[in-house]
Amino acid sequence: MLKETFYIDGVDSRNFGIYLQKPIEFSEAIPVVERQSIPGRNGDLIFETGSYENRTATASCFCLQNDVEKALSAAGRFLMSKHGYRRLETSYDPDHFWLARIKNSPQIMQRMRMLAPFEIGFDCKPQRFLKSGEEMLVFEAEEGEAGLFGIEGSLNNSFGFPALPLVTIYADDSGTQDKVFDFIIRNKETSTEKRIIGTVESGIIKLDCDTHNAYNHNGNQNKNIITYEFPSLLPGENEFAVFGLGIEKVEFTPRWWEL
Repeated sequence: MLKETFYIDGVDSRNFGIYLQKPIEFSEAIPVVERQSIPGRNGDLIFETGSYENRTATASCFCLQNDVEKALSAAGRFLMSKHGYRRLETSYDPDHFWLARIKNSPQIMQRMRMLAPFEIGFDCKPQRFLKSGEEMLVFEAEEGEAGLFGIEGSLNNSFGFPALPLVTIYADDSGTQDKVFDFIIRNKETSTEKRIIGTVESGIIKLDCDTHNAYNHNGNQNKNIITYEFPSLLPGENEFAVFGLGIEKVEFTPRWWEL
């Protein structure tokens, strides 16, 4: 019997004496499709939304602990102590992680002092996130004419799905005036271009392209930006540029994912 393990928010299930009997089983990723019927016309019109339904997952487990009931009681308190999505990792897939909601705590059945297997269910976002997508990519500014700083570069998305990065822009916080920036991302294959114009308050602004929020240590900064749509890193090469007085550095956490 394999002694594989899983991790919730970085906590090893072996801390509770819990092991996997086999790899966690995930359901297939199902595209979200909208249909429209037209009277007098055969077949439906199909609209691909580009998104996917949540997956379900089941962890078939067993417990190796002297006091099984106490161990699983402690595991249940930990697993159910937080609501919403939590980070799920496994020992047999070290390159990926999932965002999963825990559906039930461990339940035990004992007959003649033998512990029967038990299951833990998960409701997961469809993405299989790459840990490499958490690595920060840093680009430094070069001074141009009249003190206007520019940062240019490119990021290649080879994973086939649009990633929603966390972008951090740093500016010189000397003086009393906030620094204005112009941030552009353009995908070379599709010629799709997205743009954010804003000001950097207190030397830093973070642009979360997943939650569509701007913030820093002072709190929400949405009032300081103007954009029609937050950018994404589309499959292929994505060229970007950040311009502005006093802009010093930009950091990307790309958040690559696949199915």
